[in-house]
Amino acid sequence: MNTAYLYWRYIAASFKSQMQYKISFLLQIVGHLFGTAIEFFGIWALFSRFTQIDGWTLAEVGLFYGLINVAFACADGAGKRILICLAKLFVMVISIDCCCVRDRLFYSFLELN
Repeated sequence: MNTAYLYWRYIAASFKSQMQYKISFLLQIVGHLFGTAIEFFGIWALFSRFTQIDGWTLAEVGLFYGLINVAFACADGAGKRILICLAKLFVMVISIDCCCVRDRLFYSFLELN
């Protein structure tokens, strides 16, 4: 199968699962919009006091701010599942390592007695 098609199906399934809790989804959207608005208000307040900062205007900084937010959202959406899988693998490795260490400690304790 086509990788892009599978990824699109994955996005659709993720969206469908998020829509199981519509109020939570809407509150999350409102929260993100509110946080972004507050951050941009801080930038606007800074530029209302100083019209230029090192040659940068509010429009240029606003453009970069928007691009960075979009890039972060795309990376977060694409990479979140990968990070969760890596975290689960890391926990499994630690669990196996702890079992090995615990067994060694147990056997060394038996040898001492």
